[in-house]
Amino acid sequence: WQDVSSPDAAARSKLSCGHAVFAELFKMVPAAKNLFTRVNVAEINSPEFNGHVMRVMGGLDILINYLDDIPTLESMLDHLAGQHAVRDGVTKAGFGAMATVLMKSMPQVVEGFNPDAW
Repeated sequence: WQDVSSPDAAARSKLSCGHAVFAELFKMVPAAKNLFTRVNVAEINSPEFNGHVMRVMGGLDILINYLDDIPTLESMLDHLAGQHAVRDGVTKAGFGAMATVLMKSMPQVVEGFNPDAW
């Protein structure tokens, strides 16, 4: 994960990693694209969708950095769940799909990816 979030190339690497994650999601669950119309998913390289990708990757980065502080991590995850609960079509199963997507897409963009660390 350090390769993706390092300050030297953080924006570029987070964006390319995020695009790989969403490409895998849309390949695995094509209907998932319907959940992202408000961020212009029809234009995958649009500023709106790129902004969404960066917010998702930034959130993931924050969560990863709190893996050793479970109470805070759980609080952040509860907040994230609340933000998504109000969005039509977003389900708990969808978050499970995202976990699978991360495990499939990360080896494509993270050199020396270690699935055991995840």
